[in-house]
Amino acid sequence: MISLFSPYLWLAVILWSSTMLGMGYYQGHQHGKNGCLADQAVALEEAIQQAQGQALEQAKAELKTTQEFETAREKVRTVYVKIKEKADENIEHNPDYDHCSLDADGLRLYNARPTSTSSTPATDLADSPLSGSAGLSRRTAFDPVAQQPGALSDVLRVPGETQGAGGVGYPTTRKGE
Repeated sequence: MISLFSPYLWLAVILWSSTMLGMGYYQGHQHGKNGCLADQAVALEEAIQQAQGQALEQAKAELKTTQEFETAREKVRTVYVKIKEKADENIEHNPDYDHCSLDADGLRLYNARPTSTSSTPATDLADSPLSGSAGLSRRTAFDPVAQQPGALSDVLRVPGETQGAGGVGYPTTRKGE
């Protein structure tokens, strides 16, 4: 019989125990590794589903914005076409529209008219006095002050005064005439 104090028995027990511990450690390592891979796969699938959901929501929002833009653009296009047709028709009925200018008397009458009390900037801009008859002097109304006729001191305009027919602040008669 084998005695408990036999070194062969203890060597066999140690070898058997080491083998079982090694096999358990190896299988535990494999199960842990597979568990980590499974957790990564689940997290990756959830991230993919979340990204697809966000992409779908973004695509829906972009489609809605595009549809609203196209609807508004079509409304503007429709209104523009109608206005253009009316303007073309009006021009056909009134061929004198291409003669758009004011003579000296017309400019005086325009500047002498009562001003609007509206505080809207567009009407204030529309009611501002015109510069001298730009079409007759072959100048645009936006020429710098230095290019206007007369001396610089004669050109400066006093606010609230109407302008003369000769240009902004330019008197109808020159000094010394």
